Amino acid sequence: MATFPSTDWTRKSGDILAAAQLEPVTITRHKRPAFVVMSFDRFERMNKPDTRRSHTIDETSAQDLAMAEAALARFEAEPEA
Repeated sequence: MATFPSTDWTRKSGDILAAAQLEPVTITRHKRPAFVVMSFDRFERMNKPDTRRSHTIDETSAQDLAMAEAALARFEAEPEA
């Protein structure tokens, strides 16, 4: 992650924004992280609700269990590279 002191904001804002398009950028004050600048796309992805769920084996459907067992069998049958 790129880091810029807050004093660079006015002089190097173009460089900071260009860097933020690639990855989040840390802005420091008194050599300590104070802000993060990032692209709006990254911000939206970061704040998107997580729809993944975890299940115990007892909660897993028979169909999902069968798919997992078949995938494991295929994996075990693959020759080692």
